[in-house]
Amino acid sequence: FVKIGNGSMGGKARGLAFLWALLQGGGQIGSRLAEQRVTIPITCVITADGFSAFIAENGLSLQPSMSDEQVADIFLDAPLPAWLRQELRAFLQKCDSPLSVRSSSLLEDGHFRPYAGLYSTFFLANNHPDFNERLAQLESAVKLVYASTWFEGPMAFSRVAGHGRDDAMAVIIQRLAGSASGGY
Repeated sequence: FVKIGNGSMGGKARGLAFLWALLQGGGQIGSRLAEQRVTIPITCVITADGFSAFIAENGLSLQPSMSDEQVADIFLDAPLPAWLRQELRAFLQKCDSPLSVRSSSLLEDGHFRPYAGLYSTFFLANNHPDFNERLAQLESAVKLVYASTWFEGPMAFSRVAGHGRDDAMAVIIQRLAGSASGGY
């Protein structure tokens, strides 16, 4: 379990971190947990300060009337902060398996008006022979998860729920199960 940044991890990532911490203890001797091998996938969390730095460094200010495609294009054209790119590069150098890039919004797992299921998730084969292409694909997926905070679904839910747009986004990158077989 790796954390990039110092900000909030969002509810989904906090839950994974809690589970990871419990599993590190291995359970008490004689317990069922101690007898079984239980793991979580290799997980990297980009905390919400990565999102805040991305928005601030690029001066992103979006209009509520923009389409999801327009928002996505704006986010894809904006560079990630240099420190975040460097950390993603280091993570990716140690991981060549398929990846899931998931949202972990600060509002996503709220008790009264959860935004669960409204944000984007991306799956990356992460098998391109060119490392820089793999890195570019990972960066694009992170930016698109960030962009999903301004997509129509979450915006409409905010209007109905009476929330302002004070959401911040953390991102979970997880190794997926499986291995290469017969060229697939």
